[in-house]
Parts: sequence; structure tokens; C-alpha cells
Amino acid sequence: MSGSYVGARIDNLVKSQWDLFNKIIPLVGAKVPPHELHTTVLYSRIGVQKELITSMIESIVVPLSVRVIGAEIFDCWTEEGTVDQTKGTFVLTLESDLLQSMHRAMLDLGAVHDYPSYQPHVTLFYGVPMDIAKHAATQLNSLLEQDPIIVKITEFYYEPLNEDWVSGNLETREAA
Repeated sequence: MSGSYVGARIDNLVKSQWDLFNKIIPLVGAKVPPHELHTTVLYSRIGVQKELITSMIESIVVPLSVRVIGAEIFDCWTEEGTVDQTKGTFVLTLESDLLQSMHRAMLDLGAVHDYPSYQPHVTLFYGVPMDIAKHAATQLNSLLEQDPIIVKITEFYYEPLNEDWVSGNLETREAA
């Protein structure tokens, strides 16, 4: 059995939110198209029985509002599987007890997680020069203290894990 992936689609950010991000982040890097915004609930190289996961995610009532708690810079992976130290992936981190408990429940079903901790997030840009990314995160975090952003989850979904997501993602973004 291949690995398992569970995601949650994020409703398109409103124009005013994109306007804010575009002011903070100069148009460098690859912007994730609004219809592709999502947060990962599970990325497991070990597969979990599809029926167990789908019964869990189908029981959750959507839409569901989730609070953005910050902006961070995550690693930017190359097609060779190495981290590009000069670039970052600009994400919004989310606060959600539900997403955390879903992730733990899927681990209890036998899934694995490759990172020390699970942090729900929405990726906005890939390949942002590190100095620009850090400056943008500082600016956005300052704004979030005054004016929180709420995003809406509209659907949970399961799919077999695509371990080659990096190259597919880079090809898609470069073509856009």
C-alpha cells in the first residue's frame, strides 16, 4: 500500500487578504493559485486504510473557520531532494485543535509523520528569496497582532501519497 495524504481545502482568500500579501511580498517566488490553497492534515509514507480515513473526514462538518496565528518560512525543497538555503516557502500557520486531533488520530491508525511536530499551515508562495521572505513574515506577523485573519476550510479529502510532489509542484509553478 502506498502512503496516505489527507488535505483540507481552504476557501479562496478574499481579495483584500491577497492585496495585503502582495503589498508585503513583492511579486517574486511562485504564488499558489487561490483554487489550490489547502492545509495538509496527513502526509504519511506509510499507508492507512482508506476507509478508516474517509469515515473520519466525512464525519466533520464543514465549512469550518480556522484562525491564522502567524507567518513563517518553511524549507524550500529542490527537485534533487535538498533544501535550497537561499529560498523559502512562505506559509500562514493555523491554530486548530481539530486539525491537531485529526492528525493524532491518523497517527494512531498507523500513519507516520517525518517532522518533530505537526503545524497546520497554508502555503502561499514557493521559492521566495530568503531575505524577502523573512522581512515579509515579520511585517505580516506585526499586522496579525492587530487584525487577525480567519480562513475557511470547505472540504477534507484523501488521496494516495504523491512522494514526487516537489518536482510536480515546481513544474506546475514554473509553467504558470
